[in-house]
Order: sequence, then C-alpha cells, then structure tokens
Amino acid sequence: MKLVTIGIPDKMYHSVLESLKKITDITIAEEEDFVLSDSQKEILDNRRKTSSPEDFIPWSEAKKQLKSKHKK
Repeated sequence: MKLVTIGIPDKMYHSVLESLKKITDITIAEEEDFVLSDSQKEILDNRRKTSSPEDFIPWSEAKKQLKSKHKK
C-alpha cells in the first residue's frame, strides 16, 4: 500500500473527505489523528536541547537524500 498526503482547500474538505470514505480498501488518517505521546514529546525535547544548528540539514536536502536512498 502507498501513503499519499494531499492538501485540500478548507471549503472543499468535507466533500472530498466524504468522497474518499466511499472508496473501499483505503485508510484515512486526518491531521488531528497524529498525536505525539508524552514519551515521543520527551524524545523530541531532548533532541532539541542536545542538538546544535550544525546538526541539521534543510528539508529540501533531507527529502533528496530520502528519495535517493529509497529509490527502486
């Protein structure tokens, strides 16, 4: 199964969501379904405290690396 993220204009959200729900064999996870647990928040907070700006790369570079790493 593939994972797809789409952006839907606010005014179309409910109608598009209702249409998608009619399709069998798909799973819909709305944004508010992605809640971090306290332990996940703690891990992220710790990473922020112990990291410096030099430890990070821009999202565009990370995305490029991930795509090349997982190319078939």
